[in-house]
This record gives sequence, structure tokens and C-alpha cells, in this order.
Amino acid sequence: MTVVEVQVFRAGEAYTPLVNATLNKEADVSLKAEVYRYRACQHRINDLAKQVVQARQDLYCKQRIAYHSVRWLSEANAYNRIYPRVVWDHMHDNRWPVQQWSDAVARLQWHRNAPPIRSEGCLWCERKSHNTEQCTSIRQCLLCCTWGHTECNCHQPHALCDEGEVCHVAHDHKCFNTPCLADVCTFGAS
Repeated sequence: MTVVEVQVFRAGEAYTPLVNATLNKEADVSLKAEVYRYRACQHRINDLAKQVVQARQDLYCKQRIAYHSVRWLSEANAYNRIYPRVVWDHMHDNRWPVQQWSDAVARLQWHRNAPPIRSEGCLWCERKSHNTEQCTSIRQCLLCCTWGHTECNCHQPHALCDEGEVCHVAHDHKCFNTPCLADVCTFGAS
């Protein structure tokens, strides 16, 4: 069936009452049932699509909150205040077995310590290379607000930076030194 032919059976159109009247005259119960089933499925698809959009917006909102939380941790110099204490203060603490402490320190010291990928991988795109929450198909970049890439791969990271504000871009970002309107410096900024 072509797209033009299928549209005859859509619900909520100006011609839907005429199609319904014709189905009633046809007196084919199975045909009528299939048309109503199609319409019910289309209605459910529309509802689910709205839920996906809402979930995607909720995901972006929570990611933005987490991103701002990381910025505030950075401004508080949290890493330099906590990391040495995690490593050295608990070295001789008897609350943790030596092996657990050693494993934790080794994991902390890896450069770019990415979260472990779960065995099922991404439930959205079904790739095994990343977890669902890192999928660029459903994730909006927090630096430029476009879809399809993460912050570390953003080519326009200063898109949301404004004059009179603090720069949104981390100092270790590959494009940190590109032109930026932000002119307020924070701890550790040059």
C-alpha cells in the first residue's frame, strides 16, 4: 500500500467520518477491525513519540544539572582538596582491605578513567562501544546545544559563553583556546 493509500485510514482527518460510513456500509467486520486497529496503533505511536521527546528533554535537563555541578566542584577546587586525601589518608586505614584500597587507587590514577561499559552496551542504538547515557543519538551537547556529539568532541564549545560570565568550557578541552566572549576568570583560570 502506498503512503497516499494509507492516509485514507488515518484518524482525525476531515474525511474520517466518510471513511467510517463507507466501512459500515461495506459490512466487513474484519476490515473495519483492522482499520480501527491501525488507528489505535497510530494513536499509541504518537503518544509514545511524545513520551520519548519528554524523556529526551528530561535527560538533557539532568545532564545540564550534572554539568553545572561539575563546574561548581571545579570552582571549589574539590579535586585538589579531596583526591590526595582519598589516596593518602586511607592508605593505612584498617577499614578497607589493602587489596580494595590498591584497586581503588589504581583505578583513580588511570588517565581519562571512563566509566565501565555495561555488558548490554547502549540500549538505544544497540552498540557495545558505550552506555545508553553516553549515546550521542539521544544526547545533546551541553556546550553548543546541538545533537550528535559529546562535550569533549564539540567544535564550537564557546557557543553559550557570554560577556560578563564565566567561560563554560573546561580548561583541558581541545578547543578551549578558541575565541570566547566570556571575560570572568575563576580559580585556576588564566
